[in-house]
Amino acid sequence: MELSAVHYGLFPHESGMSPEVGAGPWHQLDGEVRLCFKDAPDAFVSWGNGPPQHCVEIRDGSFFSTQALRYVEMSGHPFWREVVGGPVSIVHSGAERQVVRLMGPAASAYLSTQSADGTFHSDCIRVGQADAT
Repeated sequence: MELSAVHYGLFPHESGMSPEVGAGPWHQLDGEVRLCFKDAPDAFVSWGNGPPQHCVEIRDGSFFSTQALRYVEMSGHPFWREVVGGPVSIVHSGAERQVVRLMGPAASAYLSTQSADGTFHSDCIRVGQADAT
């Protein structure tokens, strides 16, 4: 699958998220990540009810009411710019499905259900370039 764009679906309280947000080691959102593919349907990534509870889930439709979210183009963010535009593999890490790796030819992005304190099984999605496990 060729990843053509990445959008974050954000709730109103997440108004500061933009492609200009500093890279840091990670950032997190309460909404969802929409992965747009050139040669496949869009995929939506967020925390879900598993099993187990609060794992990373991937769906072919939004997890939330689309009226509740504002979508922001994030393809140019440092976490994504080396992954977008090429083929990617989507791989769950571990039996509890707490981390998903989007593996491209030159770089990878990781999505996990981690809170700000680093604990897993959370109701948010953490995005970064380093494996969270």
